[in-house]
Amino acid sequence: MRHKNLPDKKQFFSIGEVSAYIGVPESTLRYWEKEFNQIIKPRRFAGERRYTRKDIEQIEKIYELLKVQKLTIKGAKDYLKRKRKKFVLKDYELVQELKDLKQKLEWLKKILEENA
Repeated sequence: MRHKNLPDKKQFFSIGEVSAYIGVPESTLRYWEKEFNQIIKPRRFAGERRYTRKDIEQIEKIYELLKVQKLTIKGAKDYLKRKRKKFVLKDYELVQELKDLKQKLEWLKKILEENA
C-alpha cells in the first residue's frame, strides 16, 4: 500500500521490512509500539521483532491517523479506543440476540416434543 508490496507467501516480517513498506523509520515503529501497545504486539524470535500481516494493517491505520489525517498521538488513541468500543458493543448485542434465539428455539422444540 505504501512503497512496495509485501511478499505473498511470507508470514512474518522484520522491523526493517515493515519500515520500508510503511515508509517510516524503524525508530518510529518502536515508538508507536510503546504508544499503541494495546494494538501493536509484534512477536519476538531470537530477540527480534516479527510482524504479522495483521500487525502491519494496524500500523497502516496508525500511519493513516497520524500522518494523513494529522491526528495527535492522543487523538489517534482516542479514535482507536472509540472504534474498539463499538466492536465490543456489537459483539455484546450479537451475543444477546443469539441467547434470545436459543431461548425461542428451545421453546419451539418443547412445543414440538409435546405435540409429537
